[in-house]
Amino acid sequence: VDNRDFAPGISLDLTRRLSASELLRFHAEYNLFDYVGEETSLLFDPDERGGIPLTEFEFREDEWNATINGDYEFPLAGGALKLIGIWRFENSPIASRFTEFLSNDDIRQTRFEQVADEEEFILRGELSGTFRRNTQWQLSVERARNTLDVASQTFSATNLDGEIASPRDISFVGEERYQGNLTLSRSVAEGWDVQASLGAEYSTLSQTSNGRVLEEP
Repeated sequence: VDNRDFAPGISLDLTRRLSASELLRFHAEYNLFDYVGEETSLLFDPDERGGIPLTEFEFREDEWNATINGDYEFPLAGGALKLIGIWRFENSPIASRFTEFLSNDDIRQTRFEQVADEEEFILRGELSGTFRRNTQWQLSVERARNTLDVASQTFSATNLDGEIASPRDISFVGEERYQGNLTLSRSVAEGWDVQASLGAEYSTLSQTSNGRVLEEP
């Protein structure tokens, strides 16, 4: 068994206070993840040195992902408005190979390849303030989109002579979400707060698999 991985990354964080009530923040990062795993099973003969391979398995992944997010807070309408944006993307190609040595004349191999793309995008706004001194309120709205796009295929060969490819499988899943919340918090006594929240959400889910499309709210 032999496992090796390599996972470097880089990130950037920026913060800028434009005034006593204005704050701007930004974050970005990029990461790599490379992994190789190998496993070989052997049949040993007590009278012979070394071993005879029975099976070999290899798995590889070459992933990269990136994230960008930021927020900007500033005064508005007697309160404070905070605008938030988040974007994340991940690309994950993987490949595996399994080889079976049944005899010197019978070697069978199966390969599997897949590429998966994941993406998330969020926009959010939060407006908050205080009235009657001891009552805080916050109104928030959010729009989010999440997608997963996967393509995969299997290959097989006997005696390593010409591969037979299965039909390529392609699937996609996407979600669109809209959400709103109103929250009130009031101090009724020292150490005691009462909070009430009202929220609504609407989302749609779409799915595509080899040309077939399904969409529902």
